Amino acid sequence: MRQLTLLFLMAIGPSVWGQTIPVYTFYDSVRVNVGGRALPDPWAGGLNSAQFSTVDLNGDRRPDLVVFDRTANVLLTFINTASGYQSAPEYAALFPPELENWCLLVDYDGDGRKDIFTHANLGVRVFRNETPVGGQLTFRLARQSLPVRGLSGNVFNLSIDATDIPAITDVDDDGDLDILNFIPAVGNSVEFNRNVSRERFGHSDSLIFERATARWGNFDECAQCNEFKFGPSTCRSEAVEHAGSTLLALDLNGDSIKDLLLGDVSCSNLIALQNVGTAREANFTGFNPAFPTSRPVNIPVFPAAYTEDVDQDGILDLLVSPNADRNDGLQIDFVNSAWFYKNIGTNAQPDFQFRQTNFLQDRMIEVGEGSKPAFVDVDGDGDLDMLVSTAGQRRSAAEGFRARIYLFDNTGTSANPQFNLLNDNYLDLNALNVRFARISVADLNNDQMPDLVLSYTPNVPLSSRGQLAYVLNTATTGQGLRVNLANLQPLMVEGFGTNDEALFINVDADNDLDLLVGKTTGALQYHENTGNLAFSLRNPQAGGIAGDLISLGLSLAVADLTRDGQPDLITGDRGGNLLIYPNFLRNFGGNWTPQRDFVLNRLTNRTSAYAFGYLAGGVLPAVYQTDLVLGTTAGGLRYLRSSGVITAIGEDGLASQENYQVYPNPTAGQLQIRVGRPAQVEVFSLIGQPIWAGRVVGSQQLDLSGLASGMYVVQFTHTSGKVVRKVTVQR
Repeated sequence: MRQLTLLFLMAIGPSVWGQTIPVYTFYDSVRVNVGGRALPDPWAGGLNSAQFSTVDLNGDRRPDLVVFDRTANVLLTFINTASGYQSAPEYAALFPPELENWCLLVDYDGDGRKDIFTHANLGVRVFRNETPVGGQLTFRLARQSLPVRGLSGNVFNLSIDATDIPAITDVDDDGDLDILNFIPAVGNSVEFNRNVSRERFGHSDSLIFERATARWGNFDECAQCNEFKFGPSTCRSEAVEHAGSTLLALDLNGDSIKDLLLGDVSCSNLIALQNVGTAREANFTGFNPAFPTSRPVNIPVFPAAYTEDVDQDGILDLLVSPNADRNDGLQIDFVNSAWFYKNIGTNAQPDFQFRQTNFLQDRMIEVGEGSKPAFVDVDGDGDLDMLVSTAGQRRSAAEGFRARIYLFDNTGTSANPQFNLLNDNYLDLNALNVRFARISVADLNNDQMPDLVLSYTPNVPLSSRGQLAYVLNTATTGQGLRVNLANLQPLMVEGFGTNDEALFINVDADNDLDLLVGKTTGALQYHENTGNLAFSLRNPQAGGIAGDLISLGLSLAVADLTRDGQPDLITGDRGGNLLIYPNFLRNFGGNWTPQRDFVLNRLTNRTSAYAFGYLAGGVLPAVYQTDLVLGTTAGGLRYLRSSGVITAIGEDGLASQENYQVYPNPTAGQLQIRVGRPAQVEVFSLIGQPIWAGRVVGSQQLDLSGLASGMYVVQFTHTSGKVVRKVTVQR
């Protein structure tokens, strides 16, 4: 790859002119082996509470996979390939960012393109799929909320509890999409919101709802697990609290009438209810608490069911995952939280047979939740190995929820790493019985050898606060990392709490390492090393980073990403933000301005601030060479490869007194170049890929019609320097 030294002008404000900007792209070619098997999709990012839908992402008329992970409010996109689903995160950036709690893709207007239904404060938000034939995936907001005419005749917003997942399907078999949901807040029965688009207009492309009944199927779900009342019998008044339920309506027995699969927040099983009524008048008289019979679902908290054809045989399969926004009670094993049942029957009469508990998860690095990578030469062979610490896993009831450290040996080279899982309980951290572990390395005793730093929260007692400790490396030069947790020494740091994270760096140039603490609140603290690893709080909001309700859980890394010989600070947070603060030590006492727009989307040919989650999407950064490796709330990893750095200058930069023009801009393809004096002209993509080069005298027309829409760079070089113009190709 060409080293980028372009003088680059893009749509950025004057505040960054004169700075160098790193450019990153998602990268999936670093091989990872687990148990002697190469993971097909190692850097997909992990899964916790998965909601499954299919949609054509790339226009090849094959159903690709979209997974919304509730714990992180993050959307994952997978392209359908001959070798299985492959992570394609660029497509996720084409979806609306305002997705939270639940997200289902269903074709409501009958145009063959699936649309988005998602939770909103006002009820249900709908985005229509308006992807042009042969064009890029496009969604437009169709409804901010859905009105429904109630049983009284009044019109109000169709509201669904944030905890719940509704059933969005053609319930009454009349050709348009209806919605089933539990009555919000206190409801123990299911509302049937009938779409009357067919009745009124003769087509299905409208979202006009009327409340047909507030007790669809004549049943109540009571407060206890597997407690239902049917017919005129109802739950006791003290046993009708509705804390959360998931619904999936489908035909289970081939009678062309919608039956129901139901999950409850306090239950581990999936309940099947057979409809003995009709399509328009449902009626349930009993239930099966052990579904599917081949191997009943057993997920500790809140199972939710989805049907999609994920093995490409034309028949809808069953997928089940917890509908949890967090690991409440630390009961869920998020390494095995995507259950797959193959349908060996038909769509009309399914026969769901159990296949695995880790659908997709077995194709990627998956360590549970809260993964934080770190890189250090563990074995002394001269390259960087990868350590991944975790918030925890629940492998058994006896063991409970405990953090681990995974050791991946680098069996490749420094320039081309390849990682092989050697140990899933490195240093026997599991025996320490802690949770929320985050590991890093630093030379704490100034012996030119990396030491190990660990933050964690003891499991006993459960009220324990976060702790910070270290282990000195006893290895000599060339031996790598020799540490033993029996020698773990506490570091006393004022106010260090659960999920706080430590980063050691020499701030004041006094030959010892000071401490930056990323707080759970999102603030950045600076603690000065006053000698012998004693630290004193000097600034509770270093760089002006104070945190807010979105950017909680600040995670830290440091490296020279801009390649100017000075350290840059990298931060991630639970808002899904990944930020770079260039050369932050130069103005350490002031407020720092972050760079956000440095992830290049190859579909749009634009750099942007990629959303690694929304409100709860944790991103925990580390650096390999100049690449970024990101841990996630969902216990996986993302790999961002450095494509070089770009120097940003203003229009009044070097040699701008000369007349160098490009027009029209934007252009549909034909670009006119005019120079005031002869110059060598080069056209590049944003990552430095050469597109055209030649000498121009006076003017010349270029045909850019073969390029994808997006932003490009035109560089003029002459005897007195360089001039750069940005060009947008837009069709």
